[in-house]
Amino acid sequence: MIARLARLFEDPSVRWLAVARLIPMMAAPLSLYLLLTRQSVSLRGFYLIAINVVMLAQLFETGMGTLVVQFAARARPVDRGIVRGAAEAWFARMAIVVFAIGATVGTAVLAAGASSMGIPFLLPWAIVLLCTAAYVWFVPAVCLLEGSGRVQAVQRVRAVQAVLVAAATLVGLWQGHGMRAAAAAAVAQLLPVVAYVWIARRELPVGDAPVGRLAVAYRREQWRSATVWLAMWAAPQLLTPAAMVFRGAATAGDIGVHVALAFAPAILSVAWLHARYPRFGALVASGAVRTFDDTVRDALRQAMAVFGAGSAGLIAIALAAPWILPFLGGRVLSASLLALLLAGNLMIVLFQAMLAWARAFGDERLAAPVTVACLAMAVGGAGGAALGGASGAAAGYAGIGAIVSAILVTGFLRLRAQRLAEA
Repeated sequence: MIARLARLFEDPSVRWLAVARLIPMMAAPLSLYLLLTRQSVSLRGFYLIAINVVMLAQLFETGMGTLVVQFAARARPVDRGIVRGAAEAWFARMAIVVFAIGATVGTAVLAAGASSMGIPFLLPWAIVLLCTAAYVWFVPAVCLLEGSGRVQAVQRVRAVQAVLVAAATLVGLWQGHGMRAAAAAAVAQLLPVVAYVWIARRELPVGDAPVGRLAVAYRREQWRSATVWLAMWAAPQLLTPAAMVFRGAATAGDIGVHVALAFAPAILSVAWLHARYPRFGALVASGAVRTFDDTVRDALRQAMAVFGAGSAGLIAIALAAPWILPFLGGRVLSASLLALLLAGNLMIVLFQAMLAWARAFGDERLAAPVTVACLAMAVGGAGGAALGGASGAAAGYAGIGAIVSAILVTGFLRLRAQRLAEA
């Protein structure tokens, strides 16, 4: 195993990718410590909402942007200009949507929380929105370069980003300015991308008019992929702004910390599944459907083990916090809140596994039901926040998640049985 890992890390791209992933993981506990000790509970919600918007840019790049990488890698060099034209048009529209929603709905949410506290949030919030929208606009260029073979350079940029974002966040939180920390992180995230695209601009294909079958196929797949990615992101992340609107900044800060913690095991589990996706498709393409099914089940078991270990660790920390983390003081971490949110996030992992299984066959029938299920969980959490604060939000999120997942699993098992019978 050690020898295999050593050979893997001989690839510079893998080393840079490891840095890009490890830096945020190493900075997360320290940023949480600073958030809990340097920010009042009422201010935490503002920071968490803002930093989630900053991280939304990463969802566009490493989530939805993977489709640009795939199309660029598969397209003939002469056709990459069409991919560029179609991708730039799509991401430009999404950049406008992100800014418009943030400037209207997002500002209204933060204003509701700040109405009785006089918190100056407008300037850092504007910086967050402008930088995030600009980043989304730059995503196609980065992904086109990655899909055209500049993988090592792109991973190096992401590693630099990770270092700068971590530094900006930690310094800002250390100084006690949560919103400024989020704004600084947004700037730190954008600048390396702008610099890299400018340096490598001559290696980008010349953009062509996004017309023809390739452009149509790209737009269709991009919308389908984006809908699912955004729904899965929104399901847990909307709990904090909903709590701020219905229950105020203090409740938003309470639920926001728990949402951030409970999302970590889900991210690790989904990453574990994503690492196996190429293997899934290759097995189906070769006709080894039974082996493919066994492989997916094995991957899901491993992902669940990762999720279970992470969840157990978080709940143990919450239970032991009064004794091992006395600096927190009071009721900062709640084991019951974490358990409910983790239960809801477990459904997200299941959704990802079912989608991966179906997509290996090119079957997208589960995409729309999964999107609806995630939105239902978000609505359930928002309704719970209105009725019962942080506890209500977690209970609504987990309760609706259990209901919709039972329906989706039933449908998936029928689809699976049909595919296996045809094999």
